[in-house]
This record gives sequence, structure tokens and C-alpha cells, in this order.
Amino acid sequence: MVFPRHAGRALQAVTVNTAGGVTGGDRFDAQFAAGLGTDLTVTTQAAERAYRANSDTPGTVTTRLAVDAGARLSWLPQETILFDGAAFSRRMTVDLAPDAQLLFVEPLVFGRTAGGEVLEQVRFHDTVTIRRGDTP
Repeated sequence: MVFPRHAGRALQAVTVNTAGGVTGGDRFDAQFAAGLGTDLTVTTQAAERAYRANSDTPGTVTTRLAVDAGARLSWLPQETILFDGAAFSRRMTVDLAPDAQLLFVEPLVFGRTAGGEVLEQVRFHDTVTIRRGDTP
């Protein structure tokens, strides 16, 4: 995690994926919280890559966001690129206080067609759950 210096009161956090990408059997878990009355922006240093899996076990990324009362969280990662043969499962859970604010962006790229890549087989499962208080 890197915290760039900038003007303003909002905190910016940049996640760094040292693995370079996700493949079958990999497992990544992350949690971020914007505390009472704070402003947090979370992004990534590069695109996430879901590579060919050599097993039936998908690579998984699980992320949990919590936004407390009067807080704002902006989830702005760079895109996730799916490569041919990828087996990738992503789960996002967001818990918002009744007056919390959320800006949620989750771009997805189906291969890199400009480079001549073709997606023929991909297993991708994506679940996003957002709750405000106890209400989905």
C-alpha cells in the first residue's frame, strides 16, 4: 500500500499487487475502511490481470469496504484484464452507514484485442454486495 502526498483533506491509497496477476489457486484478500467523517480514495498502481489457470481452482480476490457515518469512499481501481483460459472469482462486500457515500467503479476488459488476443474460454464469477445499514 502506498499513500501519495497531495493537497486536500482526502486520503489516497494505492494498492500494489506484487504478484503481477492472478492465476488458478491464487488468493488475495483486502479490507479498507473510511472512518467517521473521513474521505478515502482507493486505487491500484496498474491493471489487475487474470491469467490462464492450469487447474480447476480459480484465482480469487475478496475485498471488503466499510464506510462509517459521514464518510466517503471512492473505489477507483484500474481495469481487470481477463486473459484466455483465465479462471477468476471476485467478491466485493461493501457496508455503508446510513449517511455514508460511495463512488464505485470496477472496469473489466475482455482480453487485449488491439494486440490480436482472442478470448475463447474464460471462467469468471463476480459478486458485489452493497448494504446500507442492514439493507441490501
